[in-house]
Amino acid sequence: MMISTLSVHKFYGESRKGFKDFKTTACAPSGRPHPKVEETLQLVPEPVLVRSCGCGFPFPVGIDGLKILDLGCGCGRDAYLACALVGPQGFVTGIDLLPEQVQVAEEHADSFCQRLRYPRSHLRFMVGSIEDLKSAKIEDGSQDILISNCVINLSFNKQKVFDEAYRVLTSGGEFHFSDMYIDRHLDSHVLDHQELWGEGLLGALTLSEFEDIVKKAGFSQIHRVHSNPIAIVDEHVKSLLGSARYQSVTHRVFKLPQSENVGMSGQIAAAYLGSISGQPEVYRLSQQHEFKTGLPTHVDSALEALLSSSWLAKHFHLRMATDF
Repeated sequence: MMISTLSVHKFYGESRKGFKDFKTTACAPSGRPHPKVEETLQLVPEPVLVRSCGCGFPFPVGIDGLKILDLGCGCGRDAYLACALVGPQGFVTGIDLLPEQVQVAEEHADSFCQRLRYPRSHLRFMVGSIEDLKSAKIEDGSQDILISNCVINLSFNKQKVFDEAYRVLTSGGEFHFSDMYIDRHLDSHVLDHQELWGEGLLGALTLSEFEDIVKKAGFSQIHRVHSNPIAIVDEHVKSLLGSARYQSVTHRVFKLPQSENVGMSGQIAAAYLGSISGQPEVYRLSQQHEFKTGLPTHVDSALEALLSSSWLAKHFHLRMATDF
């Protein structure tokens, strides 16, 4: 493979200024974010917004007071949004390999925190690799939530990305991210195409490959939040890719204590307390799992482990199903 990390950086540093420059719909806004996030978007500085790229809004609500790390933050849109969501007691760090993008993000960080009336800045950015967070001095177990938006497909070593994510997350922490996926392997003759690498099309994993990497890193559960088909809008690019199909997917994976990965009895019911900001009546964990406030819901052993051992535990009441 002749494509280098440097060539991908050049693609983003010089060729792309925002989602309108791409040849697929992957980086165009798809769907509406949570109303709380949509409201916060109005506060994000224009220079940050116009250069934002991503295939989702990859962060949970209810993250007040938590430490957030944005992997591949670009010019910082999602880090800014997360900063507003964590409140004055939380803290957000963004890391990206491109100095010119980090510079844009840094320029507005302090004034944004002042606009939120925080007593001090709770937003910082750094240049670094998402494959090597240790070099950026991100300590073991130091982060509550990791987020990432359509960046992992650009990594040449995705196993390292998830290994590092697992290392820096605290026990019970979550990696919440959006990325693009492909339904098959492409012919070898297109794999050295620089533009297709920059678009993320050649680095996209199949969902099966993704699941293997995540589980090898140590994450025990994978929850799908949102998915959307990706259209190839450029005819030349479409001809190179043939019959391959892409989709963007937002996933949640959790770092649970080893002894809690399987759960205990499988006879547990969980009642959502309605305590997550912006979700007073119902909490949507994933496409498959939704909890109405105060209504006991039977959960299997895997969900029992997640709701009792993750950062979400304080928002749920778990008891034997027969006790409700």
